[in-house]
Amino acid sequence: VISGIVLTDGEGNKYGLRHITNIWRGTEIGWNLSDFDLGGKTITNIRYYTKDAVIDYPTEIAIAEAGYVLMNIPYDKFYEAEGVAGVDAVTSATLNKPRTGTLAGGSYHVNSDGSDITGIIYPVFVKDLSALESYTKITDESSVEITVTNRGTPTTTTYAGKDALFEAPSYAYYTLSEKPARYKTLNEDGSFSAVSGRAASVEGVTGNVTVGARHADIEIALTGTEGIDSSSVISGIVLTDGEGNKYGLRHIANIWRGTEIGWDNDEFDLFGKTITNIRYYTQEAVIDFPTKIVVRNLFSDVANPEEFYFEPVYWAVDNGITTGWDDNTFRPMNDVNRAAVVTFIWRMAGKPEPKKAASFKDMTGNEEFDKAISWAAENEITTGWADNTFRPWDTCKRAAIVTFIWRYAGKPEAKSAASFKDMTGNEEFDKAISWAAENGITTGWEEDNTFRPWNTCKRLAMVSFLQRYAVGKGE
Repeated sequence: VISGIVLTDGEGNKYGLRHITNIWRGTEIGWNLSDFDLGGKTITNIRYYTKDAVIDYPTEIAIAEAGYVLMNIPYDKFYEAEGVAGVDAVTSATLNKPRTGTLAGGSYHVNSDGSDITGIIYPVFVKDLSALESYTKITDESSVEITVTNRGTPTTTTYAGKDALFEAPSYAYYTLSEKPARYKTLNEDGSFSAVSGRAASVEGVTGNVTVGARHADIEIALTGTEGIDSSSVISGIVLTDGEGNKYGLRHIANIWRGTEIGWDNDEFDLFGKTITNIRYYTQEAVIDFPTKIVVRNLFSDVANPEEFYFEPVYWAVDNGITTGWDDNTFRPMNDVNRAAVVTFIWRMAGKPEPKKAASFKDMTGNEEFDKAISWAAENEITTGWADNTFRPWDTCKRAAIVTFIWRYAGKPEAKSAASFKDMTGNEEFDKAISWAAENGITTGWEEDNTFRPWNTCKRLAMVSFLQRYAVGKGE
């Protein structure tokens, strides 16, 4: 039964130990770094006190100097301990973004030209700081100036002290004076532990999935991420799917503005799967967001992101304009009929209710088609034929489609006539074609400068026209 223990170091300093905090099972003792400053010193005597005796144990026990540092950890080393293998550095063609702290905060890069994002800056517990002697030490006197040009404006920022890790080698470190809220531990074999502590869990997160988006092939805008917002400095994110597979995300390539994430098709095979958890890592917290976000399958016949119509097709799906067929096809090369054209435009408009049914004698009997045709007639997007027919199942010509869109837009005047050599000679058609060309809705065929107004329109062209119109209008 131990009453007390006093340690003496080589400089004669003495340290009194306490039960449970420092003394266990008689011969096991210890302390936290914040208890005693014994790092790098030698214990020369251990005095035990019991009710029956006082015993000195002269000794020579060298205590390694342990401590906490901020360290540049390569992506693969950081994520390996979190259960994700093979997460590589980002190779960036956008040389300014990796070197802009407000865009790539939480990351570091090795190359001063901005061609990479190498990994994550994160607190690390080091059992023996002498193990870091071969690595670059960043101090309060360290600084690096980085000049970037974003949107045509050059800006120079000085990153000083620990912030200089932003552009520094892998495993460069800055010594911390206090124990951080979260940290990894550097193991003797050079690997890292998982982040310390238990993850918090926040329910209620949802995500809006966009295919063929601006930053990546798949983008998800998250809502309900309590504790994380657009100003948060994100260290890392791990996605888990319904099969238990994990995916590590990287700055700029996969993470933007805190709550926006995404990836390209060749990075992760997540089509048709459900994301069941999103784990966020910051230097202050680890937060799990349990969720059920379905990443829908691509159409089997629209699977190549290099095709010009890939983005418009999935834009149309995301905006409820088309659903494709039950066999998971979009059929981009099929001709589009007149009923489908006005229905696509009607859906883009938000499916407004017509005031009354159109009087065409060949209405379809399909509720959605007939609502769309009635609304289009009511708003003078279509007039039909002189025999009071709409001819819903006729294939639609390219001239008619851009005219429908032009009428929907309010018949805006083009600044000049289009230069296509096969203009129709019909005043309305030519005004519509000129407006569409002027606003980037159509380019026609550049090889022969034709619009080919009387060609039947394919489904891929239809959604491309609509997407270019909507994007140009900011919709």
